Amino acid sequence: MFFNDFNASDLACENQRCDRGGKMESTFSEMGMMIYKTTFDPKEKNGLLPRDAYYGIECGPIWQMDRIKAECVTQIVAQKLMLLGKTIAEKKNDICVMVAGIGNRQMTADAIGPESADRIEVRIKAIDGGARVCVLSPGVPGQTGMCTASVIKAAALSCGADLVLAVDSLRASSPRRLGAFIQLSNCGISPGSGVYSSAKPVNYSSIGVPVIAIGIPTVIGVSSIITNGEDNEIAANDMIVTSRECDAVTHIGASLIAEAINRALLPNR
Repeated sequence: MFFNDFNASDLACENQRCDRGGKMESTFSEMGMMIYKTTFDPKEKNGLLPRDAYYGIECGPIWQMDRIKAECVTQIVAQKLMLLGKTIAEKKNDICVMVAGIGNRQMTADAIGPESADRIEVRIKAIDGGARVCVLSPGVPGQTGMCTASVIKAAALSCGADLVLAVDSLRASSPRRLGAFIQLSNCGISPGSGVYSSAKPVNYSSIGVPVIAIGIPTVIGVSSIITNGEDNEIAANDMIVTSRECDAVTHIGASLIAEAINRALLPNR
């Protein structure tokens, strides 16, 4: 998850944080899709840009996409990835990128990260102007007994990664964005924060290299849906639900993200 204060949403365009200064928002259209750009003054260095930047792509229901729409979404995500990682690419010719598929593959709503990692094209050596690519599915602490950030840091150090791409499932506060939105950010991610799980963030500070995070919202809090009565809201505060299309969102969404990453890391592909 992108925010680590147990907010109702991981999406920057929905999140009304008062602890982040200098918030700037803009919207524009690309290939018929609305793009939300949100930036904040950084609380700490992100290793990429002077400001923390979020790109949100209003792509529509992923499970209903035809081939043309999916191709457009893939192109946009790949372009935003290259834009966010441009600083690293300009510093070194032969870079190593590690893709970390965060989440629990045994829970469909949390499996976008691991399923995306399964589809990444690994490259031991950089070829044709592309990056060297390593892949990791760190699991979750309940499976491994280890902090996700610590596992990623150790792997990044071992493979000599210059950049980490972290893929995870997100939480939305608007039902219409479930499985219909893709968000990218240059300031990392806080695994599990959207479902009230306190975990060390995966970012430049904790990993030692810049982290670009990518995700699709697959869950929503019941309190975001129920608004007709205070008692209902209190009872629903700890309930997290997903949509009936969750299987399709996870499988198709993981394929879209993986294809976009593969294109971004090997532009001549």
